[in-house]
Amino acid sequence: FTRRYFTRALAVATLPAMLSRSASGQSSGLFQHGVESGDPLADRVILWTRVTPPVDEDSIPVEWVVASDLALQDVALDPLLPVSRRYSIELRGGALSADGHLEYTAEGRTEANLKTLTIKDARVDYVHTRESTAYETQVSKAAVKTARNLQDKPETLIRIDHGEIRNSEFGFVNEAAKPPYRVFVNNGALRFENISNHLSEGSGMVTPVEMARGVFLNTELQSR
Repeated sequence: FTRRYFTRALAVATLPAMLSRSASGQSSGLFQHGVESGDPLADRVILWTRVTPPVDEDSIPVEWVVASDLALQDVALDPLLPVSRRYSIELRGGALSADGHLEYTAEGRTEANLKTLTIKDARVDYVHTRESTAYETQVSKAAVKTARNLQDKPETLIRIDHGEIRNSEFGFVNEAAKPPYRVFVNNGALRFENISNHLSEGSGMVTPVEMARGVFLNTELQSR
């Protein structure tokens, strides 16, 4: 029973009463149901409320915001492998930690502000094959288009205040060559500050801390 759990439980317990008191103070009585809950599980519960419009109105505009404080500690990256393989990326090991705030509003505004982001002990390979050539062209065009759409997009803010990549390895595998080969950078360590999709957030900085290089030919690839 942690302090964080107690704080969340207290918030859930007091929220219905707070909303009910707020609603009772309004002449329109919009939130006549207060806050209800359902489907409680060991780690989650559904909270809901309902806006009751006045008798002479069929509908009433409502603004809502979904927000959450993010606190991840050493989350394994291996479960992402089935997804990464769709993009020709082989992911082995590694863990992610992050601390920040996520928010989404009814108007479509999205904010992802990470105070810290750390990836450690990961091995990431991009695998090129003869079959993937046409697909790679499509993906690269889509990536460029997405980046352009997100740049300075008013309703979307993505920001990383401080990030680190520790003790990780990044490689390129060319299985279309004869013999196949792998070029990689190991002992990778990077630090990045103030990374954002908005130029108004200021300049970002990426600093390599430590890098070592190597090449493995097909003998290593067979055991990959």
